[in-house]
Amino acid sequence: MSDENKDDQSGHVVGQEQIARYLELFNYNDHYEYYVTYQKKLQTSLKEFQFNNVKNMLDHCFVLAMHDENIYDAICYYNGASIELNLVEIRSIRVVNPDEYAFVVYTD
Repeated sequence: MSDENKDDQSGHVVGQEQIARYLELFNYNDHYEYYVTYQKKLQTSLKEFQFNNVKNMLDHCFVLAMHDENIYDAICYYNGASIELNLVEIRSIRVVNPDEYAFVVYTD
């Protein structure tokens, strides 16, 4: 996320100094969407990951995960992805309220 893109992003951005406390006290609210912007040690670009679960590890390391649960024909299916990040790698956290923005989907 470069500086020129910050103007068109929606949602509340958690500042660098508040990230550790925010993740330690993270409580998932199904109404909001949560995104972390990060850069790993050998990566040249910033990446973004959507998450809904946080596990606090030792030495300010966090496992951020996106877990999804679907029920189909009385069978529960789980899927998801996770990433382990430390505070140095995390650039920002963005909390988005989907009700605050509108989007249009074009189809054929």
